Amino acid sequence: PFGDSYSVYRRGVAEGTGYADARMDAVQLRALMEQERNDVLEQAPVAAALLRGSQHVFVTANPRYCDMVGRTTLVGKSYRDAFPELAASEMLDLLDRVYRTGNAFVSHEMRIRFDRTGSGVLEDGFFDFTLQPLRHAGGEVYGVIAVGVDVTPLVTARHVLEPAPHQRTPPLVEPHRPRPARAQFRAPPGAP
Repeated sequence: PFGDSYSVYRRGVAEGTGYADARMDAVQLRALMEQERNDVLEQAPVAAALLRGSQHVFVTANPRYCDMVGRTTLVGKSYRDAFPELAASEMLDLLDRVYRTGNAFVSHEMRIRFDRTGSGVLEDGFFDFTLQPLRHAGGEVYGVIAVGVDVTPLVTARHVLEPAPHQRTPPLVEPHRPRPARAQFRAPPGAP
């Protein structure tokens, strides 16, 4: 009872419905993957946070991250709002650079001076951390994952135990210096 134009119409509707279903499946899969990632970050044994967008809004910050930075409510806040004392610091510049360039940043014992207790007093903290860009399937950066470890006690202890350079006494015997790595590994006798 229906002509060829109706058959073409039905095929178009079916294709459109199939496309919409595939799109919905992709959206649901992406949401599931993001939730799983956030669950892993929440349970991670190190401090971890995920920030989204050019304003670096906290999407998640696990309990270790919150403890490390002395904040309890970060989700939904921009980095600048969460840490106003760091607004003009190198940290915000680093986040911006990772977001803009897509290149990760890794620190070792980086000194950061901020209010860790909420008292308004700035304290030095030393951190090993990584800022890793997050990308959409097309390659564009949409956020940054921050993973860190507070190494302040280690750095403080080392500074207490190490004498100042002018207080050091020269060694009586020159310390043994290992040979370059290539000299330490030798082929067995008779090997080519």
